Amino acid sequence: MKAKFVACIFDPEPTQWGLRGDPFLWRLLKERYQTMELSYSPRVLREEILRIFADLPGELPAPGKQY
Repeated sequence: MKAKFVACIFDPEPTQWGLRGDPFLWRLLKERYQTMELSYSPRVLREEILRIFADLPGELPAPGKQY
């Protein structure tokens, strides 16, 4: 059985982006999770993605906030 990695959730890329930084964040996350197996906890994955996002602009995402 071939192992599946978390990066598969980032494929394919969306055909349209909401903000200019979206494709860069998407690709960064896809690259970061290339070797993490899919049996990853959704809660842990969410926390990690929020932490990665917070490290980039220096704060967590908020509804209606422009980054």
